[in-house]
Amino acid sequence: MTATALVAAALAGDLQNFFTVLEMTLVIDILVWMFFFEPRILYSEAGVEIRNPLRVFRAEWAAVTGFDTRYGLGVIVDRRPFVAWSAPAPTRRQVSRIERDEFRGTEFDGAAVAAPGVSLGSQSGSALALLSEAKNSCSSESARHSVTMNWYGVAGLILATVLSFLAFHN
Repeated sequence: MTATALVAAALAGDLQNFFTVLEMTLVIDILVWMFFFEPRILYSEAGVEIRNPLRVFRAEWAAVTGFDTRYGLGVIVDRRPFVAWSAPAPTRRQVSRIERDEFRGTEFDGAAVAAPGVSLGSQSGSALALLSEAKNSCSSESARHSVTMNWYGVAGLILATVLSFLAFHN
């Protein structure tokens, strides 16, 4: 999309419009990266890392006391959840299509009522299954955790703000 917009602006021959299109497509590309590619969940034998656009949560498995899937996958530490943007809870449309067999292997297998967020067909449920398995196989005693700024996200937000200001004030 970016290349198509830039080629069209270049063929139009107006240099001012070309730079405005360049700035706006860069703003869109930065925002798409920040909100759709940067959020992710990384886990290993040592612990879990959740990267959201502006914050990064890191915890060793001994610090994790549970998981919550009400609004998205949340890792609970000190009775407070840190919700991962990359594993949202299912939408109402997705909930209406959930089948009973999607709860196999979960605590709701065979239950009359189940939380939609733990369904293995949802993003939060599939991430929950992987993280629960990793936590259960860990034997570490260290319980450190931290929440820090995601400096890539902050830099992207500042860059998008500056570029959009330049695009609208040229």
